[in-house]
Amino acid sequence: RLAHRDFDLLQVQQLHMAQYLPRQAERSRSHERSKNLGGRVFSTILDVDNLWSKLLPRQAAILRETRLTHRLQTALDLRKVPGYERRALQRFDGLLAISEQEAGMLARLAPQARLCQAPNGVDSAYFSPAEVMPQENQPGGQILFVGTMSYLPNIDAVQNFSAQILPRWA
Repeated sequence: RLAHRDFDLLQVQQLHMAQYLPRQAERSRSHERSKNLGGRVFSTILDVDNLWSKLLPRQAAILRETRLTHRLQTALDLRKVPGYERRALQRFDGLLAISEQEAGMLARLAPQARLCQAPNGVDSAYFSPAEVMPQENQPGGQILFVGTMSYLPNIDAVQNFSAQILPRWA
């Protein structure tokens, strides 16, 4: 289907989606694309919001108290991921990182790619809460977590916050 589209940029979101980048769209020294893609020249960019080689050691530490099968799978992933990341990242013309740490890791893994760092964040001055006075008989100190709970670092963070930090406020 890509052969019948006219585009200048193909953006892939997240490292695990890199496997779907057609071989014909891969980075090329001459930047000439295959006839399968209409011979058009376009750029490919990967938006890397997490490097697995950075997350898996933390996941291994979190999983140390879970089932043996989870620990074994994480240990196997720890061995395979660095090579996969390096090969996948080298297929793209450009890489987008969120943190300075990830930008440094990306630069080492794919030195040929153009790298851009776009920090993640919120303008807290603009998006500050309005001053609201608590009503009588209204509970105070409410906390809302808006992260996904299928993401292991978020699960770890909420569990740690609930066990270690929240009791200090009660």
